[in-house]
Amino acid sequence: MRGEDGRVRVAEDGQSIGEVWAEQRRIRLAEAIDADKLKAQKRKVRKASLKKLGSKPLSLLRLVQQFFKHFLRLSKRRRFVVVGASAALVALLVFVPWLLFRGDNGTDGVNAKGVLSGKIQRPDYSTVLPEGKRIEDLGGWGRVSPPDKDPVFAYADTIAGVHITVSEQRLPSVFRPDVSGSVADLAKSFSATDAVTVDGKTFYIGTSIKGPQSVILAMDDLLILIKSDSGLTDRQWSSYITALK
Repeated sequence: MRGEDGRVRVAEDGQSIGEVWAEQRRIRLAEAIDADKLKAQKRKVRKASLKKLGSKPLSLLRLVQQFFKHFLRLSKRRRFVVVGASAALVALLVFVPWLLFRGDNGTDGVNAKGVLSGKIQRPDYSTVLPEGKRIEDLGGWGRVSPPDKDPVFAYADTIAGVHITVSEQRLPSVFRPDVSGSVADLAKSFSATDAVTVDGKTFYIGTSIKGPQSVILAMDDLLILIKSDSGLTDRQWSSYITALK
């Protein structure tokens, strides 16, 4: 121990030992308090992490519960409409990618003469063709949708020597409330992000890594999907789409 003058002094028996023990106890207590604080902080962080991870599934569960609660409050007629529209949308989202991206060379279903293979049929709804051309000039219509799905008919043509397949179907009823928005969403979901507008018509172009392109647009109550064997310019696409009548 040191006195007020800074010199080492001899403490009374027991006093220095007691002070040392007290100091040691104070140090150990401080260390224990710091350790408890660290443990408490770690527990707090773990609980916050678990709560964050668990919040998403719980929110999704609540969303599903609220949907079914609202669904059960609907009349039978409205339930039927909701179920029918949902089924139609799911079928469309399953069929469209198959139609757009089937095969690598863009000629699936087309024979050497450019006519769609299989039994030739005619759509029972209004269609569009390039101005000045008859369907007979293009090899006729061919159905490209499965028998148990809504009819989709296609014909083969060329743009500047590039083979294309033009598929046309009735505009799905789920598109009716907002046709332009629905077509834009559909195009976005398939990475057809190049939007071009000509004569008031907007179409969307998607280009694959290998070069073939897919075009999506709505026209005259039709949903039209065009697939090319290789890339074309926006002007070439615009000229062809403008000529559809």
